[in-house]
Amino acid sequence: MIISGDLPIGERIPPLRQLQDKLEVGISTIRNAFDRLERQGLIIRKPHLGTFVEHPPLLTTLANNETTAVGASHGMRVAVLVVNDVFTNRRMTNFIEEFEFNINTYGGKCSIIKYDSTQINDEGLWQRLKELDSILYVCDSRMNDAFLKTIQDLNKPIVAYNYQGHLKVARVSEDWDWAMRLLVNHLIDLGHRKIALASFYVPGVDLPWIDTREASFIQMAELENLPVGEDDIYRFSTPQQCSLELVGEDFFDVFLTKSKDYTAIIGINDTLAMDIYKNAVKAGFEIPKDFSLAGFDNIIEGQDIGLTTIAHSSRDDGKSAAELLIEQYQSPHGKKIVHIMNKPNILQRESTAGISK
Repeated sequence: MIISGDLPIGERIPPLRQLQDKLEVGISTIRNAFDRLERQGLIIRKPHLGTFVEHPPLLTTLANNETTAVGASHGMRVAVLVVNDVFTNRRMTNFIEEFEFNINTYGGKCSIIKYDSTQINDEGLWQRLKELDSILYVCDSRMNDAFLKTIQDLNKPIVAYNYQGHLKVARVSEDWDWAMRLLVNHLIDLGHRKIALASFYVPGVDLPWIDTREASFIQMAELENLPVGEDDIYRFSTPQQCSLELVGEDFFDVFLTKSKDYTAIIGINDTLAMDIYKNAVKAGFEIPKDFSLAGFDNIIEGQDIGLTTIAHSSRDDGKSAAELLIEQYQSPHGKKIVHIMNKPNILQRESTAGISK
């Protein structure tokens, strides 16, 4: 109804029961959709008044004004600011390809500019950014708010991808709350109640994506009345994100001695989940017979062991980022702080199953 334009900005959305009858779906489905739309900034809930359309979907806005959009953005030069090793990540490569394709569709061109954490005072980097019209900032989890603040000071249209900091900026990010909801509900449907979360931290490094996933795990446990709490998150120190083999060993040692009758384990990402899998097999465990195992991010290696995981559509994110940046470019003096989170999917594979009798 919002996408079709039946409900314009400021229009009150019909009550849940009315929508249920009209759409022939469950109340919980409608509530989940409202939660997502609210996080994306597309609706706003006003106490005692109701729920209202706050912002039209970018896809519809651009589709309805395609000629204007192409004309206004023709010749736009976009700086795609990425970390040096980004193209070793299949998901990020897909995101950037889709972003470039959509920018090209509307008459713009992209320049890939690589950076690392040492370049915040690099005059050459900032000079290149000043020469271009707008910026896509593909965030590195190791970068802090100071780097983005310096980019904002250039006073150009900007969209950040996967930024989890505290500055106000138009952004597209992965919906980790929804992802954790999918995983936990999947395990509950299989009969699991006692679930552990295996996580890690890098001393001195802020990793907000880990904090968000851990908080979502606790939130979902409380929502579903699971016998799970803060003590069921196992955090282990590692010198860097990409070195998780010892974390997998440490977790499994704890699992053997303090298992608390866990029937399922969620790894904070696929890499950690795979290392837990390897240590479990080495110790003579069978997955999912002895316990179910799931992860995040759908890396290729996880497919080889049949790991249940969460997959985000990086191409959807690329399209959303392009549309949002075009909108920012078209109205440079009236930028809106829009946060788009595209819903992920769960890929159910052999590593999760019902509890063995």
